[in-house]
Amino acid sequence: MIATIAFGLLIVSLIIQIVYLFKKAGGQDGVSPWLSLAAGILLLVEIVRRSIAIRFVALTGMFESLIFLACALAFLIFALRYFKSTKGNRVIPFGATIIALTFLALASSPSPPPK
Repeated sequence: MIATIAFGLLIVSLIIQIVYLFKKAGGQDGVSPWLSLAAGILLLVEIVRRSIAIRFVALTGMFESLIFLACALAFLIFALRYFKSTKGNRVIPFGATIIALTFLALASSPSPPPK
């Protein structure tokens, strides 16, 4: 459930980035970095929760690994936008958001049945 909320936050962030990407004014939005940070915190909470449940660092399965990668990307998106290290380039955080959403979509997809 926590990862689903983070997925929703990243989708909202992506929609906001799309609007600002195609705007003629060229301004930066101030909401999407914070949504990415909130999604990253939620994903980190999910990793910690699963680690406590299994009493081991929860990075051993495919689900946990994809959640971790999406969490790292969400924090990277926040850092790129908040610290303005992209110097007006809005495409890099946009692409990173799409990759983070892809990781979360892969994490939530069911495994293929064994043969």
